[in-house]
Amino acid sequence: MPYKKTGDNSKLPAVLQSINRADIAFSIYDGDIKDGSFDTPERLSHIRRVMFPTINSLGQTQVALEHQGKAGEKFVGNTRFTHSGVMFVGINMPGSNNNVVLNEQERKAKSVRTPAQCDAANAEYLERDAANVEWLAESFALARTQNAMGLVLTVQADPGFDLPETPEFDSPRLIFPGTPN
Repeated sequence: MPYKKTGDNSKLPAVLQSINRADIAFSIYDGDIKDGSFDTPERLSHIRRVMFPTINSLGQTQVALEHQGKAGEKFVGNTRFTHSGVMFVGINMPGSNNNVVLNEQERKAKSVRTPAQCDAANAEYLERDAANVEWLAESFALARTQNAMGLVLTVQADPGFDLPETPEFDSPRLIFPGTPN
């Protein structure tokens, strides 16, 4: 939201006004600001510079955020802060499929990217996913040491927990920090 392709741009002011009128401590925007068929590394670099120019959040009342990366650099989108005893953690997991292009058939069906752009997206994914797993494990450990009442995880992409295993798609085995391989 907003999806320019579906005409949502005109709805954004009303959404923002509604949030601003609400009696809330803060709001979290989890992303999805562009179509996933663009050049992934270029767009992620742009988003890192624009959406994370400082260590603080954006908005009228800024919140100090802890980041995995430095302002404008890789992994800056991995953030965390604590509010009222609850740790809020954001990881950069872009949609639709965490920027992974599984095969040539999917590339042709779902994207206008070139094979070289898809290869670059997959390489970027591998590096970012390893950083995400590290950030997530570190965040849970930190929440435990701080005796946090809970941890809220914010991601944008579909993690694929419900993907069926078929001959066309063998879903990857999900491994979480602290669980046996």
